[in-house]
Amino acid sequence: MILNEGSDSEFSFHATGSTNAIYVDLLDLSHCPDFQDPTVLTIDPNFTIYYAAAKLPPTFTVPPNTNGIPQEPEEFLNGLFGGRLVWVSSFAGPNSSVYVVETNNNQVVSVLVNKALRYSKIIDSNGNGIPNYYDPYPFTLPSSLILSGAMVQSNTPPVKKFAISWTAVPNTVYQVQSSPSFVSASWTPLLNYTNTASTNVVVTVWDTNAVAGQRFYRVSHP
Repeated sequence: MILNEGSDSEFSFHATGSTNAIYVDLLDLSHCPDFQDPTVLTIDPNFTIYYAAAKLPPTFTVPPNTNGIPQEPEEFLNGLFGGRLVWVSSFAGPNSSVYVVETNNNQVVSVLVNKALRYSKIIDSNGNGIPNYYDPYPFTLPSSLILSGAMVQSNTPPVKKFAISWTAVPNTVYQVQSSPSFVSASWTPLLNYTNTASTNVVVTVWDTNAVAGQRFYRVSHP
């Protein structure tokens, strides 16, 4: 979502009802230098903007946090406008993600994570005392993912679906991706799943647009 400020621009997020929200991968305020001016940008108390990445105007200097530590734009915006801007640091989308190399069961793996979370100089995701920005391995990976899959065909109506299953650990966000080639640099996001339970659960998700021919799937998590 891009807010492009011009002469006498005014942006207002207004909705009826008690609870309303919009989810955006990238909140781009780089063309809105007066985003903090209440005459330019207003958000109703019953409206929340959730974002995974953010851009601020090039002329804007992000202030440090209360301990004097530099903040990412996403960290600075989180909680502004009376808590109506919310950073979703667990989501890694097309404009908000970066791959990091991690070790898991003595194997080196590449995982997709939220970019601002990876480069945060405040957050210590694995609790080892080193903020993520300075930590070469900032995340603790759950046990190795073991995927299983099966093609299911329905005759009425005729449709093919592919089931992907794995064991999801608690409070973890997963992204399922597909590609026509295992060595391809292009993996297409299929869906996201979050295990909100307090225990491990076996998850099965469906690719309802499965096509004929070879197709590979993978599941990534921060």
